[in-house]
Amino acid sequence: MIATLAQLGREFFRIIRERDRPALALWLAAAKLTALAGFANRLARDLGAVEAALNYRGVRDRLKGKSIDSSSSNVRCMGGQVSICCACVP
Repeated sequence: MIATLAQLGREFFRIIRERDRPALALWLAAAKLTALAGFANRLARDLGAVEAALNYRGVRDRLKGKSIDSSSSNVRCMGGQVSICCACVP
């Protein structure tokens, strides 16, 4: 039982990290049969928001691989100025 919970935990983090939306439904079905049922049921209640989060590309993803003017500490984001630390952007 503990091994199953550990595997489900690792798989959940993989799904989130890799944004593997198709795998989420299978994970929810498996998790509902374990001690993770409460957590899985709460995720399933707001499945639309969970799937939207998996599809969301954050600032880090949009900036990944793009050069940034290191003399500037501001980036345009949704019409406003967002201050960032350029040294922190990969």
